[in-house]
Amino acid sequence: MGARNIPNLVKRFRKDREGAVLVYVSVGMTVLIAMVGFAIDFARVQSLHSELQDAADAAALAAATQLDGNPGAQARATAAASGTALVSNTHGTSGSDPAVSIESINFYPTLPASDDDPLGATTDDDRLSEFVEVVTAPVAHTNLFLPLPGITKTRQMTATAVAGQEAQICRVTPLAICNPAERDGNTGAPFNVQDWTGTQIMVRMTGANSQWAPGNFGLLDTPDEGQSAPALAHMLAAVDGADKCFSTRLNTRPGQVASIRNALNTRFDMYGGPHFQNAANDPDYPPASNVTKGYIGNPPGNGGGGNGGGGQSTTTQLCNGNFSAPGAPTALGMPRDSNMVAPDNDVRFGNSEWDCESYWDVNHPSDPYPSGCTSAATVSRYSIYELENSASGNIPGPSTTGSAENGAPVCYSGSGTPTPERRLINFAVMNCVEHNVRGNETGVPAEAFVRAFMTEPAGEPTSSGNNNFAVYLEVVDVLEPGANNGPLREYVEIFR
Repeated sequence: MGARNIPNLVKRFRKDREGAVLVYVSVGMTVLIAMVGFAIDFARVQSLHSELQDAADAAALAAATQLDGNPGAQARATAAASGTALVSNTHGTSGSDPAVSIESINFYPTLPASDDDPLGATTDDDRLSEFVEVVTAPVAHTNLFLPLPGITKTRQMTATAVAGQEAQICRVTPLAICNPAERDGNTGAPFNVQDWTGTQIMVRMTGANSQWAPGNFGLLDTPDEGQSAPALAHMLAAVDGADKCFSTRLNTRPGQVASIRNALNTRFDMYGGPHFQNAANDPDYPPASNVTKGYIGNPPGNGGGGNGGGGQSTTTQLCNGNFSAPGAPTALGMPRDSNMVAPDNDVRFGNSEWDCESYWDVNHPSDPYPSGCTSAATVSRYSIYELENSASGNIPGPSTTGSAENGAPVCYSGSGTPTPERRLINFAVMNCVEHNVRGNETGVPAEAFVRAFMTEPAGEPTSSGNNNFAVYLEVVDVLEPGANNGPLREYVEIFR
């Protein structure tokens, strides 16, 4: 090529545009590959995080199923969360050992109100363990494409979950009592049913704005139900109670004494105003099949057809007479615990010891004493009541045993069936001191749901001058899931 052709060659090279797209393709491919690599690594991170979180959730839920407050609850929960009993989890993303192990398990008695607040102090007490926190062991994730500046090639990932048991109580009286275990300065004490089974408790209505104290009781706000006096009275008296379910977080409200007293007393074949003066034939409000309560006499104008004999004039509700006179009673209801028997005694908590022998002498004079029925019996009143309602048909009544009181209901004329269970009521127990309960409160946690036996009519005086409205209950047991016709339903839930 001659020298004169060199300038022409340079000119052609400068004007040549063939292959220029290769530059753009190279740059574009680099960006595209980077984006695809970033997307793949990001997706792998998200997938591993989801797998770890699923493992943490499953382990926490498995652990929460074991938190029943019984001895060994924490040990069982730890075993469940660790995969040895109820759950085993793996991952398939990081490229390391696929097994997900648990690094730490912590137990808590309560959770803060806000999820943004840190968890409080842990507990090592099986009875107080309400919630469990599970943290998975770190798993190494290695980026395949993009260990870019500021992004490490390998990172440790973990997940945390907090779970606990929740419960709903259904078809019950919308009542709550303050935990008697909080007395004597024991703020926040757990309710241990073994300490109270067979013990009598006098629960008393509180004022609208007063501090609720151990042994006091009040009403619960009911989901989707009216809060008028008639509506509340119906829920307290009806066979199915409040035909709704309450959670373990309770909303309280002040009560109306007359509504509560007369509602509860329908269970004793007593129908009075307000609200129940015309309810003796209403199948929603049948009495118990055994309403023995120590009454004698018959109200004027009832032709001697009341719960008792003797034809005495009375001032109490339709079909019912007065309490029998003390000393040598001709009719006798279930006696109170021996430390609560004085007519004006303000003792709130019994000693589980009562005069079963006197009760049996009056109400079953021709029958031998049951086992354990002594003048200082520790056998429960409810067990004696069950015996009276057994197949032997031993309910006190003049026509069968010679007792002075007819223990079978005589006022009720409706189609509903009287049953022994009508003198049992289910209610919530809550720590009123710990949570400073006063009148209307929201979200008070329930310590337990308890079944108790009404030993006598609500608010009825045993002597002149004793007009305090109170309900005497004997603790029978705590409600367990699936028992007692299933009013208590428990489930586990992720809280964080």
